[in-house]
Order: sequence, then structure tokens, then C-alpha cells
Amino acid sequence: MSVSLTKTSRKSARLQEKQAASQQGTARGGPTSSLQKPVIRQSKCRNEKDKTPVDTEDELDLSAKRPRHRRAQRTETRTGPDRENLVESWLEKLNWSRRSSTENEARISEASFKMPRKPPAVLPSPDNSFERSISTSRKSERSAANVHDADYRQLLRDRNIYINREDPPPGLKHRARRIISRSRTSPEMDDEAVQQLIRTSRRVEEEGEEAIVLQLAPDLIPAMKILPDTRLASNADQPWNNSVPIPLDTSILTNPLPLPKPKPDLAFGYSEAAFTRNQLGTIGLLVDDQFGRSYAVPDQKVRFPFLEIEFKSQAQNGTHYIATNQAAGAGAVALNGYIDLIQRSFGMEEFDYEEPRYFSVTIDQQLACVNVHWLRAPAEKGGQHSFHVEGLSQHLLRDANGIRALSRAIKNILDDGADARLRTLCGALDAYRETVVRNRNAANAQKERQPEDGPESYTGQQGRR
Repeated sequence: MSVSLTKTSRKSARLQEKQAASQQGTARGGPTSSLQKPVIRQSKCRNEKDKTPVDTEDELDLSAKRPRHRRAQRTETRTGPDRENLVESWLEKLNWSRRSSTENEARISEASFKMPRKPPAVLPSPDNSFERSISTSRKSERSAANVHDADYRQLLRDRNIYINREDPPPGLKHRARRIISRSRTSPEMDDEAVQQLIRTSRRVEEEGEEAIVLQLAPDLIPAMKILPDTRLASNADQPWNNSVPIPLDTSILTNPLPLPKPKPDLAFGYSEAAFTRNQLGTIGLLVDDQFGRSYAVPDQKVRFPFLEIEFKSQAQNGTHYIATNQAAGAGAVALNGYIDLIQRSFGMEEFDYEEPRYFSVTIDQQLACVNVHWLRAPAEKGGQHSFHVEGLSQHLLRDANGIRALSRAIKNILDDGADARLRTLCGALDAYRETVVRNRNAANAQKERQPEDGPESYTGQQGRR
């Protein structure tokens, strides 16, 4: 009896342990039906002790760890918190991978940002180009004066260049008018040609300078197409980079802006055919010591220019005032070169200041103006010459008489340049060459005498000692 009570107490104790274990498994999310399973298997074990000697406590632990049957019931039990945990775990991993990818991209972006980069080539925008052009224009204005400046004529006067400032000598103006108005033996422009020019001047009224040069000027100035004499030469729109600049007046103590280099729209002078071989060689000596530039060939083509033509378009706000500013600078450069030759050859004592040396013509769509350039002698010996521009005549391009008078004036200036003026130049070149040759011969003779005089003088010195 005591034995059976002992067994019963043991069974109840084991049953309580099993129930406690089962409750713990349920709390952890395990199967709730595991409480009945060990009891059934335990009863079978008691009936068949000899067949399967397995300890029921170990079997309970094994079944709690690895449940292998009633999968449907187990699945239904785990559809709650376990599935939610699984989904949350999967989402957490997915978010982590995205975070990692984002962080990697951020690191790559940061690394690429820190890497040295080649600056991209940026094309200039129209605004930048406009600002650059303004900046370039301002720089050029600072480096040289501009013919459009309000004080440009003052800058000319600082160099003794004057426009319509003083009355020329009466004889000079008379000679100049006689040259431009002299009648010609060749026939003048016929009525049909004149009317065609009038129509052309109207047609180009709204055009720029290029249209005037190409369409109107060739019929007004036939020498643009064919030069009347092989001794003459012309050059169009070429800067006088080889010219000698006009010096400042000695009274000027400031440092004003330099004048721009002349760039005539059309310039006439002399070709090689106008001079002999010796005269051409002499022209090569007419060079400034300070700048190394030529007094005679300012554009490196036309020798001793004497006629300049400037074109302006009213449609582009071109004026005769600005054209005269340009012509004044070029005329002064040409006259300064002429003075240099006369000083080297004949001297200025017998120079004829009343002889016209240079002409200029300014032309727009409606009007042409003819100017004469002249020199005034220095007020005192050793002083500076002054250069002057004086208007001679004006010609309307809508009037037949005005067109004929302008064409006649230009032809006469070219004829005079190839005649009297050229003879004066050639005579001055020959005289200067004779002076150069004479001085060289004297210098060579002195060098030849020095070796002979050297030993004698040395012997004499020895004797005196």
C-alpha cells in the first residue's frame, strides 16, 4: 500500500512538472497540445515496458524541442506573433540593405566630390561676349585716343595739328583751288553716267560704308578701278603701322593718350615705277632713329602718299567731322615725312610753304568735301612745324554739277601728284643721295689716311721722347 502511494505521489509530481513545462512552452509560442501527447505515450510505455525503454521526461523535452506531428494545428498557432516577427525581420533586413545602398551612394558621391575635377569648358554667353567687347573697347581707349572722343581735336592740337583753326596763306588756298578746278582735256562724265550715280546714291542711303565703297565710289573715282598712271599706287583700308608718330608740342608737360595709327579708307601715292633704282635706295634711308619706321612708306606699299579718301555712312551715324579727324592725323604723318626729306636734302630755308602738299576727300551718301593740308613754319628757329587742314569745296551727290566737280577734282589731284609734286620729290631724293655719297666718301678717305698717319705720328712721338 505504501508502495502504491509512493508511485502515485511520484506520478502526480511528474505530472505537475510536465504541466509546468507545457505552460512554459505555450508562453514561448510552442504547441498547446503537447500536454496530452506525453500522457498517451506514457500509458503505452507502461503497457509495453519491455518494447521501448524510454524515459518519459527526456521524451517530453525532446517533443518540446522538435514537434513533428500535428503541423496544421502548429501552423494555425504560429500565424500570430511568429509570422509578424518574420515579416518585421524581413522588412528590417530590406530597410537595412536600402540604408546600406544609400550610405554607399552617399560615400561614393562624397568621394567623387572630393576628387580633383577638370573644370568644364564653358561657352561664353552672349552677355559675357558683350561685356568682354566693352572691356576690350575700354582698354583700347585707354591705350590710344579715339577719333570719336569729344576731346580728340584737343589731342591733335597737343601735337600741333589743327582743323579749320587758322587761315592758310592766300597763295596756298589759291593754288589748291586752281589744282582741283582746272579744266581737263579729256571728256567729262556724260549725263547718263551722272544720273546713274544719283540713283545709286539714293539706293545706298540706308546702307553702310561698304555699300558706298563698292557701289558708289568706283564711278565717282575711276582711279579705284584703273590707275591713270603707272607711277601711281593706291592702298585701301590698310593701317599705317610703319609710320613715324607726330611728337608732342614741347610745351606739353603731361602725358596725353597717343593718337591712333592712321588707317585711310583709300590712299594714293607712288609706286616703284615712279623712281629710279638710286632713288629707291635713298628712300630706304628715310627712317626714324627712335622707332625704326619709315618717313616715306607708312603702310609699307605706297610711297609718299598725297591723297586720302574717307567714306562715311549717315545710316551708321558717320559724319564728315569724324572723317576729318581721321584725315588730319594721316595728313600730318605724310607731311612730316615730306619735311624730313627736305631737311635732309635742300634744307628748309627755301621751302615753299604756299605749295599744297596733301589733299583729303570725305564722302557720304549725299555730300563730298575736299580739304587741303598745309604747313606753317616754326615761330622761331629750331621750333616745331604745325600741321593744318582747311576745307576747299563741298559737292552735292544729288546734283549733276556737284558730281562732275568732285570727279574732276580727284583726277586733277592725281595728275598733279604724278607731275609737279613728283618732280620735286625726285629732285630732293637725288640731292640727299649726293649728300650721303659725299659724306661716305669723305669718311672712307679719312679711314684710309689713318693707317699712314699712325706710324708717322708714333715715330714723331718717339723722337720727341
